[in-house]
Amino acid sequence: MPAVVEESKVHLKPRDFADYIGVSPGYLSRATHNLWHAKGVDVELYAEWQTRNEDRVSHYEVPEKLARQIIPRSEWPKYDL
Repeated sequence: MPAVVEESKVHLKPRDFADYIGVSPGYLSRATHNLWHAKGVDVELYAEWQTRNEDRVSHYEVPEKLARQIIPRSEWPKYDL
């Protein structure tokens, strides 16, 4: 059985993730809570919820492959990409 290699993740603040995919922070929040896609991205899959308030997203953990597609190359050093 081949070893499973887990892709590294990029930690994004909700506002940054919204900016990178081209939606408002409010729409990102609604899309996450309602299981919608935002600009073709299934954003709910990447949501990390706050432990005290499980109705609120703390941040998003985005796979590196997706991060490289949505984050401008000029900002890659900020995320060690």
